[in-house]
Amino acid sequence: MNSRAITRMALSITIVVIIAVASAGTYLYFEMTKPRYKQSLTIGMNADLNIFDPHRAMGLPQMGIIRLVTETLTDIDQKSGKPIPVLAESWESSGATKWTFRLRKGVKFHDGTPFNAAAVKYNFERLMNPDTKAGSRGLWMDIIKSMQVVDDYTLIFNTAPCPAFPALLDYPPAGMISPTQGEKLGLDFYKQPIGTGPYKFVEHISGKQIKLVANDQYWGGVPKIKEIVAKPIVETAARVMALEAGDFDVVFYVPPHEAKRLGANPKMQIIEGIPTRNFIIQLNCAWGPLKDIKVRQALNYAIDKKAILDRIFMGKGQVMDSWIPPNVFGYSKGKDYPYDPARAKKLLAEAGYPNGFDVTLHYGKGVLLLDTETVEAVQSYLKEVGVNAKIVETDWPTFSVLLRDPVEKNKMQLSLCGWAVGLYMDADIGMERLRSDQWPPRGSIPLFWKSERYDDLHALGRTETDPAKRTQLYKEMQDIVMEEAPVCFLLFLPNTNAASIKVHEVGLRHDETILLKLDAWIEA
Repeated sequence: MNSRAITRMALSITIVVIIAVASAGTYLYFEMTKPRYKQSLTIGMNADLNIFDPHRAMGLPQMGIIRLVTETLTDIDQKSGKPIPVLAESWESSGATKWTFRLRKGVKFHDGTPFNAAAVKYNFERLMNPDTKAGSRGLWMDIIKSMQVVDDYTLIFNTAPCPAFPALLDYPPAGMISPTQGEKLGLDFYKQPIGTGPYKFVEHISGKQIKLVANDQYWGGVPKIKEIVAKPIVETAARVMALEAGDFDVVFYVPPHEAKRLGANPKMQIIEGIPTRNFIIQLNCAWGPLKDIKVRQALNYAIDKKAILDRIFMGKGQVMDSWIPPNVFGYSKGKDYPYDPARAKKLLAEAGYPNGFDVTLHYGKGVLLLDTETVEAVQSYLKEVGVNAKIVETDWPTFSVLLRDPVEKNKMQLSLCGWAVGLYMDADIGMERLRSDQWPPRGSIPLFWKSERYDDLHALGRTETDPAKRTQLYKEMQDIVMEEAPVCFLLFLPNTNAASIKVHEVGLRHDETILLKLDAWIEA
């Protein structure tokens, strides 16, 4: 081989090497700079979901996991508080009693069943069927009088007067399930639930975990996060520690003191939502001493709500001054119950209980923020005025069943609970929960309290479409509730989650459920 051939060969080898090195460098550059995504989102829940069936489930924020699988007709805009389309594209009303809904076309349930007007009718008939034992049955029975399928994508609801009806349809228990699967499995639907949502159900191992996978045929697009694993960790401290250890990407219900600490950690972020939940001691007004309004008022004066707010909740939240939270349409400030143990003792004596009485105080551990600390504080305050409260601790699934026992069987005397009465950003439904026709088992709040004037005002409010007049009616209703005190009014709770700083586009709805956008992603 002559020198010229050798030179050409050397040049060729050199060029090949340069190209190879350049290609490798380019590959390494793109490999180093392209986004790295974690495929699975892990969630630490404050309690387990009692059942994976939207029509039968209870408890927020756990039901946010369900709404990733079974969607509702509407949603609530987090800025305006107004209902917005989801499975319904539009709606119009006539006198707030006839509602024509036009549905989204081309949507299918995970099993291929078409989503249409017949499917919506099936779902609400199932919700109102007493055999379903839906916790929200009374709500729908009161409002929906009949339904008419006009065509595949048009449905008419004939309702009792209800200006808030479209907002009501955002409620997670109104999630749409596959009629095919519902008919096939009946009450066993929870074993393999099927909806239209961005995620499909894989498993729910009670007390252990819930697992979902992305729906690659979702009508709204394909989620970036491919898997969701949610696990119940009842102890708040353990849940937060697991987040810091990297075992969870997001955790529910972070107490104020932990939120403050985590907020100072550059590896963590605090996610806050609109507070819409009240925090109360429910009083069984059909039981013994609690039948007397003076006793119920006495218990309110006996509890130092401001101290609970400041010492347990570090000032986050607000002492209740109404049944309805301040950021909800129809709110009106009501009667004050300042801490006054002397007045509490006086009222107890006037009611015939100068030495107090014994009572039970139930709660479902872990389902509400700082619940154990709160019931212990309440127990201590009541003891100061002679009321000896025996704390009865249960888990949430057990507690949710006890809530719904009828008056003659209900074992609860006092019970700590919290209700998202601002769930629809309208006072109508939150106020309905206190009506006498909503006593358990039809409703879920075991107060067994009745005010005919209150009931009449609520019915009148549903016939009124003028916002100013509705507000005035709700004011009188709130005044009645605060005066007759069927509950001990504690706090409006803060709505706070926490997450790793690596989590993006994950928020918190007004109803305390997780807001997981389709383009949500997690850094690896």
